[in-house]
Amino acid sequence: MMRTFALLGLAVALVSVAQAGVTFGSGMSSAQAGRVAPGLHLGIANHDFNFGVFISGVQSPIYYQSSYFVGGYSLPKRGDFLWGQVRAGLGFAVSVSASGRRDGPLGEASNYYDYAAGPAVKVVWSVAGPLFVATEAMFGLRNFIHIILEFQQVAILSVGVRL
Repeated sequence: MMRTFALLGLAVALVSVAQAGVTFGSGMSSAQAGRVAPGLHLGIANHDFNFGVFISGVQSPIYYQSSYFVGGYSLPKRGDFLWGQVRAGLGFAVSVSASGRRDGPLGEASNYYDYAAGPAVKVVWSVAGPLFVATEAMFGLRNFIHIILEFQQVAILSVGVRL
């Protein structure tokens, strides 16, 4: 437990030194095999770079799926839109999903793992002060075998605040 607090304190200190802010939000992701599911967004951002993690999942008595998305982007200011600043840029992202299915509530679970990696794009609109709306999309290879069918793997829309 103390290690967790020590690492959290170190991360906050490094963010302060790097003149970066912590981003926190919630949104929707298409990582669940095309079904939209709610999730949590956490990130670190400064004026030109953004690193974020998006976690989402669903569960029922016969099915579960957890998805993790990590992306790093170069996000220079592109201009203003209405009353807020817009940042957009390219980066690289990785997505990992774990899912399980049962034949019934008492059946044995079959577990599957899916992963994808590739170039990504992100647009962040700072709506009012620290409040932002962001969208991300990764264009990568899923399981690195379906080259022709793989274009957009994961799309995320999140609303959050920069602390």
